[in-house]
Amino acid sequence: MIAEGSAQVVSASSQNQDNLNPAEAAFDSDANSIWFSQNNAVTNVWVKTSLADGLAQKLYGVRINPVNDSSNGQHGPKDFDIRVSTTTTDDSAFTTVYSGTLANTLNGGTQEFLLPNFVDARYVQFFLEEWVQQRAYRRAHA
Repeated sequence: MIAEGSAQVVSASSQNQDNLNPAEAAFDSDANSIWFSQNNAVTNVWVKTSLADGLAQKLYGVRINPVNDSSNGQHGPKDFDIRVSTTTTDDSAFTTVYSGTLANTLNGGTQEFLLPNFVDARYVQFFLEEWVQQRAYRRAHA
């Protein structure tokens, strides 16, 4: 993990135009803020982040806090990949270092996923392959 709040969003696949919740809301250290991707986007949604000071860091896991609560229902991501790059934010520079599935539980809170080994990363891409329904992503950090 990298210190919470040290990742900065470089780009995202989409943002919901009806909400003022940009991708940065997923990395702002505020458990109450939420990033909403585009309406009805339930596959291949992603956000790329630059780690602290834009320098390569040792990464050993990620924490994801999906929106799965009684007020919003099941809206969080389901299947995801963690991809890293040590050079650029070009899609071709990223390598998948972890693939997983988030637990689909109401009020489940933050879920932690540890990598089998430390990996060098300057950029981390949270690639959300499939969502339970659509678009809400409360919080993540590498």
